[in-house]
Order: sequence, then structure tokens, then C-alpha cells
Amino acid sequence: YRAGTDRLKRSVKTETVVVLGSERTSILNELKPYTEYLIQVAAVNVVDRGDLEGTLSDKVSVRTNESAPSAPVELRFASLSPTSGTIEWKPPDNPNGIIRNYTLIYKETNQEKPAYTLNLGPDDLSYELHNLSESVKYTVSVAAVTVSTGTYSNINVTTVPETPGSPRNLRVTRAGSSFLYVTWEDPLRSNGIIKQYNVYYWRQDEGPPSNPSKRDSRPKDAPFHNLTSLRAYTTYVINVTAVNNAKKPEGPAATETYR
Repeated sequence: YRAGTDRLKRSVKTETVVVLGSERTSILNELKPYTEYLIQVAAVNVVDRGDLEGTLSDKVSVRTNESAPSAPVELRFASLSPTSGTIEWKPPDNPNGIIRNYTLIYKETNQEKPAYTLNLGPDDLSYELHNLSESVKYTVSVAAVTVSTGTYSNINVTTVPETPGSPRNLRVTRAGSSFLYVTWEDPLRSNGIIKQYNVYYWRQDEGPPSNPSKRDSRPKDAPFHNLTSLRAYTTYVINVTAVNNAKKPEGPAATETYR
């Protein structure tokens, strides 16, 4: 006997399996999950002039069982704020069945903290993550689920840092007729890694400049600065800002006025 199979709804591909004449069953291997096939059987006689194939049986349509899907594709992350972001993906190239839901897992990378697991609907292809930690690396995984959970698609993302808070306890003391000594403390919230401090100063009678030209930078571990060559008996405005690795790295200023 010869058993032939055709896959439906795709380009026609016919395969033939030869079975001994005494057999009445055959196992068809290497079929694709959740795929519809047409099966026909024909008897074959062996004669002197070669094989003589009889009439094909009626076609029987069968569908293979569902299986675990392949991984979702084009997984990506977009930050919405320092503590939130959107994860997006597209369905698996090989769903291997009816997708019943998606499983999303996220956790801080290389940390012992527990992971968060979410079950999303079959039509959900994005999700907003909230209450994340600022400037922290996360591992996000997404898998489709049919009769079983498929392969996970993984991505490592880092939340964006927020600008730091203003330096605390800004103090200005006179060190001479043309010198001022400025000190401060770290912000209450650095929101990332403090890289440096900027010190701005100008004469009060000049008014606050839109872009202060007198700026001195201090390393993060040196929260003090000497202002020199100042005009005697003149009121100055001093601003100090902290700088971290955010996209807009300079935070709000701590301000002090001194003469």
C-alpha cells in the first residue's frame, strides 16, 4: 500500500509512505503540530511490468494535536519614566496551536528578589510595568501558552535614572573681602550615580542670568568650593546642582545669597 499526505492551506507538498500489503495501519512521523492534512491510500500490485497502483481512496482530513509554541518575536522595552516602561512583542512565528494567553515574568537581574509573574490575554501584545526601581537592570521574559507554555523570549533592560534632588545644607561663609567658601551635602535622593556638582554664582544686582557663565565643577567626593576674585562688599547669589547619569542630568539647585 501507498499512503499519501497533503498539507492544507499551504503550498501543496505530497509525501508517500510505503506499507507492506499485510499491514492495515501506518504511523506518519515528522508532521507539524496543529496542521491539517489530507490522507489517501492506494493498493499496489507487483506485476512483471512493474508496480501497478490502484485507485486512490477518498481523502480523509485530519489535524495534528497542538504543541508548545515557539518564542514571541521582536521583544522590546521603552521607558515611560524612571519607574515605569512598556514591554512589547509580536506573536510566535510558529504558534503550534491556539494561543490561550501570554506569561510575562520580570525581576531585577542578578538579585535574589522574587520574580513577578503575570498572565495576559491572547490578544495582549504589550504591557506597562510600574513601580520599578530607578536606574536598575531588569530581566523580562515573555512566552505564549497553548496546551503548554512555549519557549520564553528574554530581554535585559535598565530603567532610566531620574535627575537628582537638590544638594542639602548649602552654607556660604566669608573667607576674605573677595573670597567665599561654599559647602553642601549630598542630595537626599541621588536617583542614580552622582557624577559631579556644578557651582553657579553671579552678582545679585545683575539679576539672575538665563545662562550663568560663571560655573565651576566639583567632583562628587568634594562637596565644597572656594569662590575667588569677587567684588568686595557685594551680594552674590550661589546655586549648587548635582549631576548624575540621567538624560537630563542636572537636578534642581540649592540657592544661597550672601554678601
